[in-house]
Amino acid sequence: MKKNKKRRIRKWGEKVLLLLAVCLMFISILPTEIHAAYRVITSQKKVHYAVTIQRETDGIHKNGPHNTEGAVQVAFSKEYMNQNLQVTKEMVTDNKVTWVLLSKLDGTEIGWMDKAGVKQGNDYRVITSQKNVNYAATVVTEKDGLYKNGPHNTPTAVFVSLTEAVQNKKFQVTKEMVTDNVVTWCFLKDLSGNDVGWLDKRALKLGNDFRNITSQKEVNYIATVITESDGMYANGPHNTPGAVSLGLTEEEMGTTFHIKREVITDNKVTWVLMYYFDGERYKEFGWVDKKAVKENAKNKATDKIVSYDAVITEKDENNIYSNEVNSKNLRGIKYSSDKYTSKTAHVSKERILSTSDGDYKLAYLNVDGKELGWIDSESLTEKLTEDSKVEQIEDTLLKHLDLNDNSLQINSEEFAAFALNQMLEDADEELAARSDYEIITDYLSEYFNALTESISPPEMIDIEGEQEVFSPIIDEDLNIEDIIDEDFSDEDITDDEENAEEKEEEVNSENIDENYLVGIPEKDIIDVTDIQPDPNISPLEEEKESTIEELNDIAQYEEVENNGLVDENGLLKASGYNRSKAIAYAKKWYNKRNPNYRNYSDSSGDCTNFVSQCIYNGGKKEVKITPVPYGTKKTTKHWFSQIVYTKVWSQRSYVYYKTINNSTSWVNVSDFSSFWSKTQPVKTFTNVNSAISYARPGDIVQFKKKGGSRYFHSMIAVEKSNKTLYMAGHTNSYKRRNIKSAMKNMKGASIRIIRF
Repeated sequence: MKKNKKRRIRKWGEKVLLLLAVCLMFISILPTEIHAAYRVITSQKKVHYAVTIQRETDGIHKNGPHNTEGAVQVAFSKEYMNQNLQVTKEMVTDNKVTWVLLSKLDGTEIGWMDKAGVKQGNDYRVITSQKNVNYAATVVTEKDGLYKNGPHNTPTAVFVSLTEAVQNKKFQVTKEMVTDNVVTWCFLKDLSGNDVGWLDKRALKLGNDFRNITSQKEVNYIATVITESDGMYANGPHNTPGAVSLGLTEEEMGTTFHIKREVITDNKVTWVLMYYFDGERYKEFGWVDKKAVKENAKNKATDKIVSYDAVITEKDENNIYSNEVNSKNLRGIKYSSDKYTSKTAHVSKERILSTSDGDYKLAYLNVDGKELGWIDSESLTEKLTEDSKVEQIEDTLLKHLDLNDNSLQINSEEFAAFALNQMLEDADEELAARSDYEIITDYLSEYFNALTESISPPEMIDIEGEQEVFSPIIDEDLNIEDIIDEDFSDEDITDDEENAEEKEEEVNSENIDENYLVGIPEKDIIDVTDIQPDPNISPLEEEKESTIEELNDIAQYEEVENNGLVDENGLLKASGYNRSKAIAYAKKWYNKRNPNYRNYSDSSGDCTNFVSQCIYNGGKKEVKITPVPYGTKKTTKHWFSQIVYTKVWSQRSYVYYKTINNSTSWVNVSDFSSFWSKTQPVKTFTNVNSAISYARPGDIVQFKKKGGSRYFHSMIAVEKSNKTLYMAGHTNSYKRRNIKSAMKNMKGASIRIIRF
């Protein structure tokens, strides 16, 4: 029994092994790739008819019908239920299934679907040809259909109306299409150029061909009608859609029109569009052949696109042309620039207007996003920046003054006076309102600095002779008073202003003996003390190509703000400085000029010259140069004002050239500070109360404009009372100027105190 069982197992194993061997042999002869059977396309054709989908569960495939090579399912038919679609191709596969290629009505292909799942509609018409045309036509039937988006029974066509709604109306035909049923369709526009729709050509009575406009351009000039028999037309040139006759040019012979547009038609005729002025504005008149008019040479506008900022500077009641056309002949609607004076405007266009009176340059303005119109460019000045050069700033300043009836020469006494008043009090409010005002005040600071730089009398350039040198006589005829120096901290100081300040006009100098050499006849003295510069040559002539930023960098390097020196235990009193005498001298001479010194009041500002006189008469000693250089010597190592008589042989006798010569440290704000900062404490303040608390009578006070780099004005403190500081000074003559008033006028200036 066991043997039979083993025998059966062995035979079963042999059969299994045999079966496995057969399988392996079969597998070895199979191809390496196995594909499912693809459907074969047996026929295909182009068609064109409407369909709607009837079944929701059919697959839609791209690249071919289902189960053809490359076919990929992209959607189910449910996605396109209830949509009007079109079929453009059919295919039959070897299983006798017909497939249709679906597209949207705009031609966008969707994919292939079994035809049994769609409901077929009417066949669409096929466009076999089309062309652009341009002619007139009148509708003559009542029952033809008018269609938009395409001729009747093309995929996107939509019925608009029957022709009875437009019967006997004239239209423009701009396109023709022929469909596969050999019907010609016309695309209609109304005479204003609006689309109307497609209509069977048999419903139209054809008119003349319209002229096509081949080119057009905007122009700006004035022209006069010179013919009698040319036609004039409204709505467009002759024989263009919508053109209506206005009569012959004989009615307008000699009339001047503004020409705004030119067009050329396909028969190579140039037409111009004429405008007329009705007393308030220009209105469109009509079109005429350009040969019928002659351009007036006196008013021709040439425009260019620009982009820059400028400042409206001239105040005028009627100088902005708000109407584009009026700027072509400088008449018509205008309005005032007054409320825009000192505002920065963006200029986007420039126009050169050529007239019989000459050329005018106009600028198109935008202020704060508002389009203003055209203005004469001469009413504008340049918008200044840190990159503006000295020459540009001077030109802008002088033009500003000229436009506001205050023409000045750059190196004149009048300009220096204007500049100082502007720096001290912002006297010209329109100038101070400019957005670039800090650039202007930076320039004026440099202007004053340059005025007191090295200057030599031209008479002394080539003269050699023996010098006899004298220092100014100390004025002993002074009314010495007790110093008023109340002690209070800045916490005690309020912003209430003390109005007790004295300002007087300059008076004549006292009779002082100016002749230091006894025995010299007056006739033998040639006084060349008064050096008069050329009023047309800027003190900054050598820096005219420098930018204000470059000059500011130099100023920041030269100026001393805080030197860290302190007056410990009153040691400065031992330096020989008598504050009482300095103050007494200031009060005596604040409104007149001591002839023993150069007088800068009429040319460059006398402020630092005056405070140097005060501290000199208060006991400060000169630091001289030998021999004395003529004029003003640029130096911060010396400090002097010397009277020199130069003895020169002239013909048969000696003459004496009298000069008063000084250092820039004597007369120049910055150089004065640089010289004295070596020995005297220097401290800077932006808070006026802190400056008042720190300063004391006899100290020198200097001012710098807000945002500026260089100090421009010097005064001497003469009294500290009423919780404020009073100062005396020259150029604008003050005996008792309240520092609070000065700072209020200068709107955020810096104060530098040089303690003596």
